[in-house]
Amino acid sequence: MTSRQTWTTDDRFYIISPDARLRPGRIIQSIVSAEFRDEHTGQAPAVELVARTTFPKLAPRSTVDGFAGLTGVPERALPFLRTDPYDVDFSVAARRYIPFATDAHFVNQPTFPGTFTRRDLGMIELHRENVELLGRVVRVSAAGTAPVSGATVSITGYWLRIPTPIAAPPPAAPDLVSLRPGIYLNRSSATARVRRRDFAITPDISELLDDAPAGTARWRLSNRLGMAPGEICRIDADDPELTEYLTVLSVSGSSVAGQPAEIVLRYPGRVDHRPGARVERMTAGALGANNALVSDAMSGDAVVLTAGLAGIAGAMTVEIGDGGPDPEYHIVSLFSVTTDAGGYYRLPALNRVGQLELTADDGVNPAVHNIMVPNYESAQNIADIALT
Repeated sequence: MTSRQTWTTDDRFYIISPDARLRPGRIIQSIVSAEFRDEHTGQAPAVELVARTTFPKLAPRSTVDGFAGLTGVPERALPFLRTDPYDVDFSVAARRYIPFATDAHFVNQPTFPGTFTRRDLGMIELHRENVELLGRVVRVSAAGTAPVSGATVSITGYWLRIPTPIAAPPPAAPDLVSLRPGIYLNRSSATARVRRRDFAITPDISELLDDAPAGTARWRLSNRLGMAPGEICRIDADDPELTEYLTVLSVSGSSVAGQPAEIVLRYPGRVDHRPGARVERMTAGALGANNALVSDAMSGDAVVLTAGLAGIAGAMTVEIGDGGPDPEYHIVSLFSVTTDAGGYYRLPALNRVGQLELTADDGVNPAVHNIMVPNYESAQNIADIALT
């Protein structure tokens, strides 16, 4: 029984019986928390954060200051935390940012619910969705303006964090690799490497029998000729915007290889594929030189920032991996293109760059170097360049 207490204020007194103090594990509170910042500005995103979870008895919360997390009563949401660990799915989405998703891991807490330690994920930098950078190169003279064909337009330097008048470091070397589709798995700069990997097609070809939307790891195919765990498949080779190279994890189906079968992929595809899409079994060639990442890559990034581009020039495809069982393969592009007959250019998909130096050079007139900050609120950025 809780003892009665008397409180006196001025000429009044009150008799109260306070409730027993609740154990920490029985109080509604923050269970998972994180602070989110834009990697280019270091500031909280200027758009709404939307937190999500499928974990029962937890509620997502977010603020306008870049904080987000999950709240609830620990003893209700994690009732066996005294002896058992838990993994709590947690994701955050924001307009024109790549979604962040993780599993917040709780180790067992032997004194729970007498004590409870929330999972603080710390500060997380959100990456922007990619943009296209395109425009026209013209020559300005006394006679007027004329398009310049055959000019080279390149990114010749970049800044990950947008410089300020107080902190204006020199640009990083333009060792940027654009990928189609974007990164499949989060990659750590401590271990991940990018290297050239050529492929040759084999005679074994099948077709997709059902829709395979992005995020699907199971495909039904017209046959399983040559298919086995570890094989690499290319799908939709006729359309570079849809082409993917994916690794087979398992194969099941009829005992007759020419009959329909199902394959499970090592990781889900990132692009929607329709029935009838051609699926080709590929043979991987020798690996090229390693190029380390200089910044962690997030699933969905269209660009990886590397320490060099050894062997990448002229490559059609690259492998990204960390020595583990999950290498991934991408069509690759670099940020240097040539203007067409009308003077127009289009660079490959771009993100991970806060500010860049864009250079146009026709080999005749002085090269022009423009500094620009990509507008990631728009999927296309127009950057026209005038030579004089």
